[in-house]
Amino acid sequence: VASSPGSACGPLAHMPTQPGPAASAPPPPSPPCLGDPPAFNAGYGICATYTPGHVTGNFDWCEHDEVDGLKAVSVCSECGICGGEPNEGTDMMSAKKPCQGSSATWNAGWGLCPTYESPGVNHAYCHLDSKFGLLAKQVCSECNKCESVLLAKAYVAPAPPTPACQGDSNAFDAGWGPCSSYEPTEANNYYCNQDKDDKMGDLLASAVCAQCGQCILAPAAVSPSPPPPPPSPPPPSPPPPPPSPPPP
Repeated sequence: VASSPGSACGPLAHMPTQPGPAASAPPPPSPPCLGDPPAFNAGYGICATYTPGHVTGNFDWCEHDEVDGLKAVSVCSECGICGGEPNEGTDMMSAKKPCQGSSATWNAGWGLCPTYESPGVNHAYCHLDSKFGLLAKQVCSECNKCESVLLAKAYVAPAPPTPACQGDSNAFDAGWGPCSSYEPTEANNYYCNQDKDDKMGDLLASAVCAQCGQCILAPAAVSPSPPPPPPSPPPPSPPPPPPSPPPP
């Protein structure tokens, strides 16, 4: 005989109740940024230029700009997708390979290894510039992709001094802005080796604007002080007294 709900012969049936509103789940934490955010530069600017509203407009390219297989959206917290420090085991820079070749003499035609240090203009080409079958990132520790492991340092001649800027840096304008727009964090920095001001002949922005990092402004010329006037001639000696008259 079937027992009725609530009787001593059977358990009390559970009556479903009206479910209340489900509690909203907390947003998942942002994944850690990969690679080396301070060194990221796909040729259009460093991570700071991917901030929404930045003058370069790089934020719209977060999912396109790429270095070594990593897109800006995965490296730069400014894109709003990743955040925080990379977790142990996800930092692709934690185990660098030894640098190869001779970092003191390697030159793909754009400068020695020191010119590949971030945020210099060559840093964006670490994965492209090649010489003797080796990429810049495989030779130059400045690319932050390999680690110098020289056990004995032979004498290395110092790098040639940075040349003085030519032309008039105050008047330079190739149609895209003055020299100040070629700072490493500005969009024009990518075109330092391309932009020319017709008024200055064949001079590139890199040869005129110190902001490109390939020349330095010469100190302002200082006019030499005039020589001191010659000393005044000594006054003439007085004439000798006339001779005394002879005695009478």
